Amino acid sequence: MTKRPTNEAQPRAAAQPSLFDDDPNAAPTGATAAAKAALVAIQAPAAALSKAQRAFNRMVGQIRQQRELLASWQTYSTRHNQRLATEFEPLQTQLREARLALLRLLDQLVAGEAGGAKLAKPQRRKLRSWIPQMADQLLEGGPDAEIEAIFNRHSDISHADARQQEIASAEAVLGEMLGEDAVKGHQAQSIDELMQHAAQTLASQVEAEQQARQQAGEAARQAADARARQTAKGRQAEAARQQQDAAAQQASQSVREIFRKLASALHPDREPDPAERARKTQLMQQANQAYARNDLLTLLSMQLDIEQIDSQHLADLPDARLLHYNQVLREQLQALQQEVSDFALPFLMPMGLGSGPRQPGPATVEAALTQDIALLQRNLSGIQSDTARLRDPATRRSAIDEIDAADVDDGDDDGLDAFEAMLLMEALAGAAPAAKRARQSKRR
Repeated sequence: MTKRPTNEAQPRAAAQPSLFDDDPNAAPTGATAAAKAALVAIQAPAAALSKAQRAFNRMVGQIRQQRELLASWQTYSTRHNQRLATEFEPLQTQLREARLALLRLLDQLVAGEAGGAKLAKPQRRKLRSWIPQMADQLLEGGPDAEIEAIFNRHSDISHADARQQEIASAEAVLGEMLGEDAVKGHQAQSIDELMQHAAQTLASQVEAEQQARQQAGEAARQAADARARQTAKGRQAEAARQQQDAAAQQASQSVREIFRKLASALHPDREPDPAERARKTQLMQQANQAYARNDLLTLLSMQLDIEQIDSQHLADLPDARLLHYNQVLREQLQALQQEVSDFALPFLMPMGLGSGPRQPGPATVEAALTQDIALLQRNLSGIQSDTARLRDPATRRSAIDEIDAADVDDGDDDGLDAFEAMLLMEALAGAAPAAKRARQSKRR
């Protein structure tokens, strides 16, 4: 027989800490949620548990793990943003300024305005080959009349014309990949703008196709259902669907019953003591929010905390009731996994990693950011060293002979490569801010 809950205090094996010190307006997360979930379990040897009881404990544990993972991402996001603002972005600014100073110096050296002995023609020719590459890379950060003028002085084609050629090339590639309609009618002035246009167009096409398929599928299902109801097999399928609907309704009813018991015990209007009324008001808000989220685990945790039930109550639940609980927990786990995946996606996509049950955690992203910052520092140090050698007449010629173009321009060609294809997928996934950060990292 199922043990009936009571509002009277029952003896406990050990005192439990209060679990309700967090913000009443927030969903339970992190250590608080994990502590709540840890109290909800059927205490018995695994061999003595039924299949439904084992499934209940397993899903409770998985929900606790996902809550802890979400809390770790939420905590890490603050640190990540701080490191971007205090380490990564200042280094990017310094690196751009160093590159601009080097570009100006190269322009002066070619013109013979930097002092010292005049360079030989092979050395000037070598510098002239570097300048458009460096200028184009700097112009990726936005239009700049000075940089564009330097580009035009040392290139056989103007920067505007070169950009249009790149856009035309990217348009041809995208048109072949995605179809001509994806790039038709664009007004893009850069490859990024072109890709955003293609992503938006493709997303609209996908949405329209999905709606059309849904409508066609619904019509086909209705026709199939009508035909199926006329056969024995169809009647069996209809009975199974009705059984599933009834199970879902019973699961929802189980959550509703728990909430009603909590509301009966916690309703603040029935409490004469002001301090206790305030406490119950806070708890009632949490119960309301958990019920709105269909958060069975938190509702059961609250029942345990106010001693409305105990661990024996969970052990005494019949399997039929546990099956209803398990259905709710399964849906709750899936929703939480999706929430974790959505939160982690902007951190993982720039690394070329997707999200999922085995997705990397914050430590992997932190290590990647540390490597990015170290690379920025090395690049900055290298460019500053090259600039100093080129500025000194005594070391200028040897520096030009020794420095390779890659040392002063470590950017990639702005064609539509695999990274750009990833950027397009990010745009379709709605991860544009992360893509922008990733592109900036690639361009250093």
